[in-house]
Amino acid sequence: MLSLKLPRLFSIDQIPQVFHEQGILFGYRHPQSSATACILSLFQMTNETLNIWTHLLPFWFLEIQKPRLCKVIRVLAFAYPYTWDSLPIFYRLFLFPGESAQNEATSYHQKHMIMTLLASFLYSAHLPERLAPGRFDYIGHSHQLFHVCVILATHMQMEAILLDKTLRKEWLLATSKPFSFSQIAGAILLCIIFSLSNIIYFSAALYRIPKPELHKKET
Repeated sequence: MLSLKLPRLFSIDQIPQVFHEQGILFGYRHPQSSATACILSLFQMTNETLNIWTHLLPFWFLEIQKPRLCKVIRVLAFAYPYTWDSLPIFYRLFLFPGESAQNEATSYHQKHMIMTLLASFLYSAHLPERLAPGRFDYIGHSHQLFHVCVILATHMQMEAILLDKTLRKEWLLATSKPFSFSQIAGAILLCIIFSLSNIIYFSAALYRIPKPELHKKET
């Protein structure tokens, strides 16, 4: 019968410093795990398990070569689409005059912004693990709280959109022009090209990264 052994986990002093997470001491996976080890780790309690299951598709950003650049890219991956997608909401809530801009959905939009700011704060401040290193390695660290806040923010955003769609339907139909097929197809094509370009670039970079040697823990 086929027997699969779960991958070995490492402590913070056994992996290269570039992979260290502030306040997280145990439960690290191998920095360059095999495809089989990655799949098996989905069902193993590591300090990334809950992140993986709530993230679904983790990215590989060039951690060894340019760790600071990777942190910036990781933040921009969330900040850029949020800012871009929220520009119409910012315009409506703060600049657009008239009663058509205010309805029951406004409070949901505001709560959505608050949850997004909270998620950003927890992620950047590394709370609560920086206050009690080792106690939140598996459950309750900032990355997981970040995911929870983002999920709640997305829920509030969708509720606001549904309310807006219902309450402002007549006004939108009277003042908005429908998109043409070419505009819709062009937007979809640009999104596909941009997404595929990112996947190809970062996937190809993995083959150029030398495998690091893990430090053996002294006994």
